[in-house]
Amino acid sequence: MGECLPKDIDYVIASSKLRDSFNISSTHMLLVDSSVPSDDVRSMIKEMEQVDGVKYVLGLESVVGSRIPEEILPESVTSKLRSDKWRLLLINSEYKVASDNVNRQVDDLNTILKKYDKNGMLIGEAPCMKDMIETTDHDFKVVNAVSV
Repeated sequence: MGECLPKDIDYVIASSKLRDSFNISSTHMLLVDSSVPSDDVRSMIKEMEQVDGVKYVLGLESVVGSRIPEEILPESVTSKLRSDKWRLLLINSEYKVASDNVNRQVDDLNTILKKYDKNGMLIGEAPCMKDMIETTDHDFKVVNAVSV
């Protein structure tokens, strides 16, 4: 989607800087139910960091724990990463959106996520593009079959 946009808009400029400076091609967002225990979220993060192409997974659980208690963090920080219903984690990938590599990565991340939270959601440009490709592929097949 980003490749279709003009090169001078903020989104394209920011994406280019991330890619050039940090070798980040796409960022996924992970919504995990807030009732999932922090220890499980930490285990999930460790598993996700082993997936090919994942640079890192960032969330409260990746920085807090026995050394840094969550209670010392200001509400202004924790409220952006956690609500009564969800925890937000960011996953940075070295793979380009809509590539075969990122599609495999999305599948692997979703498999891990569903082990810990069956209602959790992996969202962002890459998961959205993968869903769109799969949906339109099915729709085109149905339209072609009906047309014939």
